[in-house]
Formats: sequence, C-alpha cells, structure tokens
Amino acid sequence: MPTAEKERLALYRQLNSTIGPDHAETLMEYLPPQKWADLATKEDLRVTAKELRAEMQAGFAMMESKFAQQTRTTVLALACFAASIWASMLATVLVIT
Repeated sequence: MPTAEKERLALYRQLNSTIGPDHAETLMEYLPPQKWADLATKEDLRVTAKELRAEMQAGFAMMESKFAQQTRTTVLALACFAASIWASMLATVLVIT
C-alpha cells in the first residue's frame, strides 16, 4: 500500500474513533486521495488549454495546407484529363475529315 494510502487509512481510523464513522466518512470525502501538490490548479488548466489551442491551430493549418495541395493536384489532373480527351476528339475529327 502506498504511503499516502497508509496515511489516509490511519487518519480515517483516528477520525472514526474520535468523531464517529458518519462524520469521519464525510470528512474523508473532502480530502483528495493524493497529495495537494499533485492536483491541477486553475492556472495549470489555463496553460494546458492554451497549449492545446496552439497545437490545434497548428494542426488545422497543416491540414488546410494539405487540402489545398490535394485540391491543386486534383484540379491539375482533371485539367490534363480533359485536355487529353479534347485532343483525342480533335485528332479523331481531323482524321475523319
């Protein structure tokens, strides 16, 4: 059993014998299961949210760039395909006439 759990159990037992099981249970529910230093603060959450937003914006920018590149490639391929169809049709017309 980790030290923090041993300390919590010892505290609960002492509270149980001092103030009774109902009050001891209520008080223990208000205490964090880990050390206070391990809990995230509002500032920690703000910093993390800011970092996540920056990462998301960078990810969206990269996706936008990739989509633009893919669109250019697709349009160019379709233009080449259309040009080859038109060239084939023109060649056919010139051969027939």
